[in-house]
Amino acid sequence: MARTPQFDRDIALNNAMLLFWKQGYHATSMKDIEYALDMRPGSIYAAFGNKEALFNEALRTYGERLIDQYTELLFEGSDVMDGFRQVMITMVGECGQDKPSMACMIVKSLLELHTLDDADASTAINYIDRFENLFKEAFLLAKERGQLNASADPERLALLFQATLVGVTTYAHRGLDKTTLDQLVEDALARILPLN
Repeated sequence: MARTPQFDRDIALNNAMLLFWKQGYHATSMKDIEYALDMRPGSIYAAFGNKEALFNEALRTYGERLIDQYTELLFEGSDVMDGFRQVMITMVGECGQDKPSMACMIVKSLLELHTLDDADASTAINYIDRFENLFKEAFLLAKERGQLNASADPERLALLFQATLVGVTTYAHRGLDKTTLDQLVEDALARILPLN
């Protein structure tokens, strides 16, 4: 008779993601991980390897969810430019919800890991690149559909959109009232999304 696994890997990864998202890589101890995953140290090492391996897998879990969310908003509707609006509105709107940290886990991790001599930021950098490429593909599609000016540069717009998205969602931490935050989003979108 086959043994039933003592833990659900997806649940454990989700718990690790929430923990690292809230506390960051450096501030999270193995005791914190044991408690959050409800696993003994030996089981954690057997299932995920060391702390860094678990962190990177948790970061990939978060990154893939964000990729799926962005893809749905940008490519599943008929108006790609409205998809960009929805990405920013959705991400800013999530800042006010009960999240482990209002900052994007990828951005938060990138900023933290660059301050640590022995930390590897390559997973976070990979997702930053993937987001930018996804935005570029969406701007290219908008251009093909005639929703974006023919002279627009999708690569530059992707970089600008991503930098603005990070900036606006980070600025949302200030605790701005909804009206002011909505105005900020509208102003940002009006400046970075060129009209056809």
